[in-house]
Amino acid sequence: LFLVALMALGRTPRGILTATLLFTLGHAASLALVAGGHVSIAPRLAELGIALTLIVTARAIAMEVAARGEGRPTSRNVASTAVVFGCIHGLGFAGTLEEIGLQAGGTILRIAAFNAGVEVGQLAFTAGLFALSWPLRQSAGFRDQTWPRIASLMVGTAGTFWCLQRIQIQ
Repeated sequence: LFLVALMALGRTPRGILTATLLFTLGHAASLALVAGGHVSIAPRLAELGIALTLIVTARAIAMEVAARGEGRPTSRNVASTAVVFGCIHGLGFAGTLEEIGLQAGGTILRIAAFNAGVEVGQLAFTAGLFALSWPLRQSAGFRDQTWPRIASLMVGTAGTFWCLQRIQIQ
């Protein structure tokens, strides 16, 4: 879902590709820190952090849509958002590595292979979604208003649900 949010924030093919690559660099960095034994976090907290990044990003998308609609300049730093939130997501990926049998202290080669697989998957997902939405994105109204609103609602709702699950308020 975070990739959907990055697509709404990135808006152009170059912006989306850059954000996706920076997101991967962020989670690669945090995975390396976990693998090196420099960082340790409870999986439940990492998952809560991921859910919160979805909520924060959904709000950022909504604020940008509102600013554009009112003719105000938008304040965006997609690159830093992608890197920082990628670090948080990487902490969650460390838990996934352990679940599939690759301990966080595994070799750098295993972690690099995992990251490469994640990146290929992310780029394939992003390219597929971009291609499917291309005809709609040709309309400035859809690209600048409708698509970001849909993305914000999807990402924010999922993030809120996931956050509530993680703190067990249902």
